[in-house]
Amino acid sequence: MAIKRPDEYEHANPAEPIVRSSNVKGGALKTADLTTLLTDFVGLESKLIEGVTKVYVESEDADYRLKNIAAVNLLASWSKVVTGAGGGASSFAELEGNPSDNEALGADLTRIEDKADGAQADFDYLATVVDTKLTGTKASDAELEAQAVVVEDNKFVSRRGLFYWWTWVKTQAFTLGGLITFGTAPKLNSLTANRILSLDANKNIEDILQKILPVITNSTVTALLNNDSNWRESDNAYIGPAISTQEQTQYWKNTDYWFFLYDSGTPVRIPIGGRIDHLRGRTSTPSISAGAAAGTTPSISISGTDLGFRITLTVGTSPTTGTLATVTFNRPYGSAPFVVTSPKNTNAAALSVRPYNTTTTTTLTLSVGTALTASTQYIWDFIIAQ
Repeated sequence: MAIKRPDEYEHANPAEPIVRSSNVKGGALKTADLTTLLTDFVGLESKLIEGVTKVYVESEDADYRLKNIAAVNLLASWSKVVTGAGGGASSFAELEGNPSDNEALGADLTRIEDKADGAQADFDYLATVVDTKLTGTKASDAELEAQAVVVEDNKFVSRRGLFYWWTWVKTQAFTLGGLITFGTAPKLNSLTANRILSLDANKNIEDILQKILPVITNSTVTALLNNDSNWRESDNAYIGPAISTQEQTQYWKNTDYWFFLYDSGTPVRIPIGGRIDHLRGRTSTPSISAGAAAGTTPSISISGTDLGFRITLTVGTSPTTGTLATVTFNRPYGSAPFVVTSPKNTNAAALSVRPYNTTTTTTLTLSVGTALTASTQYIWDFIIAQ
């Protein structure tokens, strides 16, 4: 039979064990301090036994037993071995360590005991309060509707009373001092359908408006819009029966016009496809001044708008060639406009050499190459287009 021999021979002295205890699984070990306790045995778990292995820590002059072999690098995996009767301490004096530490531990335990006594007193008071509530009377419905501050009377509210109060309070008018945020849209039962809330810049409700579809579908309204007699020919203004004011712009069209109805309740119409019934300027009358060619103390006037105007000139004495008049537009054009001139009386039509014009973005200058006749009236019409 073969003799099993140890894997490691430490010495040749027959009076001592062949192998050190530190090399025996679960044997006694030592280390310098708590830091090395957490590093010396990492990787040597095969030599350790959980709950058995003890390591003597020189800096602590105490043994530490291994509690968790899976984490030998954590101090929580080791427990300090406390000596004394029965493996534990029967008094503070038997605990290992500095006696002053034991005294501090005793003081802490005394404070814990004092706090436990205080907690018991709090529980006793709470029990008294609960007992008082449980033996109190139930608040009546009228008392639940109280809106003034009341003193504590130890009355309680039943589940039915709580639902009664909630149903009642929802019927009351009250002012909310704080901000309410709605997770979903609120329902306003007092309003009719198809209304829009108008908010100001601070998101406060400022008005409740009727929701109007953008297309006009009311047959009475479309009949009024479609009736040409309801529109003035000279300026295309609506002169028919009043139409109820709308809260937002609506539109409608027939084969000839787009119609728009806006806040004032007065509709407008715009021709479709570039068809125009009449051209009408929107500016006031442009200004005019006579030139030297109009003679001394001429009489000159202008009527119309920037789009079309009429010049009436009675020539003064000693007329010459050159500038007859300069017209200044109310609003400048984007570029020098084009001009169509037409004589309006027999004197203007009889001229063999008619006046000519030059334009800028802001003026029209009327000139002649042959002097006009003194004390004679001439009238011309002008159409201006860019």
